[in-house]
Amino acid sequence: MVTESRKYYSHGKLLLTGEYLVMFGAKSLAVPVNFGQEMLVETAASSSLLWEARIEDNVWFTAEVSLRGLSVLNTSDEKRSRFLPEVLRAAQKLNPSFLTVKNGYRVTTRLNYPQQWGLGSSSTFIANIAQWAEVDAMQLNSLVSEGSGYDIACTRANSPILYQLKNRTPYWHEVSFIPTFSDHLYFLYLGKKQDTFSCILNFKKDYAFNEQEVAFVSEITMKLLAASTLKEAMELMDLHEDFFSQLLKLEPVKRLFFNDFNGTVKSLGAWGGDFALVASEMNFEEVKKYFDVKGFGPLFRFSEMILNNTSERTAQASRLISENSAQKHRKAL
Repeated sequence: MVTESRKYYSHGKLLLTGEYLVMFGAKSLAVPVNFGQEMLVETAASSSLLWEARIEDNVWFTAEVSLRGLSVLNTSDEKRSRFLPEVLRAAQKLNPSFLTVKNGYRVTTRLNYPQQWGLGSSSTFIANIAQWAEVDAMQLNSLVSEGSGYDIACTRANSPILYQLKNRTPYWHEVSFIPTFSDHLYFLYLGKKQDTFSCILNFKKDYAFNEQEVAFVSEITMKLLAASTLKEAMELMDLHEDFFSQLLKLEPVKRLFFNDFNGTVKSLGAWGGDFALVASEMNFEEVKKYFDVKGFGPLFRFSEMILNNTSERTAQASRLISENSAQKHRKAL
């Protein structure tokens, strides 16, 4: 049997503004990052799907899935193995011809960053499956996730995006976000991984929609995109942080851990974990020394983390969504 192979890649993500309220229509600034997940699909002389997930060169999850009924035959992790056939069945629902050939497959996925960083191991997984199954990734995501979909949009973006849900339909377009003060913006790993899915469900269950609050967050997003000075950006970050602190009834991360820091620290994603956006007049070495002493890190420069590749549209990200679907989603906000 001649082995055939295909490789797919999707970018990870960070949400800089609009966390939680992005699900309720707030305009939000999201960024694809210079980390992601690749997936190699090879045909195999078997009647099953052999799955191996790696973080860099280390295997962290394996499973064998029957192609008849997509049931798990054996796995290294029962809990994690439930999501794999769920996504495969959803992809098959969107494309009934997916996985109907007689040969089996060997699939190897590889994250090029530590999973606990929270940069989108689930969204890049879903996006890669969508590419393989030749289905709309947003539709696939809606069948298996309660999230807003901004992370799916980031998987194929080549630069930051302005993202918004309108009547549950996602719209986004790429924007220029390389501020003149970007040398004073950093990303700090907090080391406190959160269960984003649970945070989303809990917030959606308890939040009473407020149009003024959504509009307020949208306004901060647009002002941050247009900010021309570091001082202005820091004031907007603090305003955003104070607003969500009151909304979520949680202490801001700076007040909890970095009260004496000469700058601004803004939570990203599910509050209390993963990454924070840091802004300071201090240089990288000074900022890094501060957080090293506090026991936090690693710290990344703006250019090290954010993918800003507006000129090379065919970089690493493969075609995730069909051209018609992409045009539909990318209407001007």
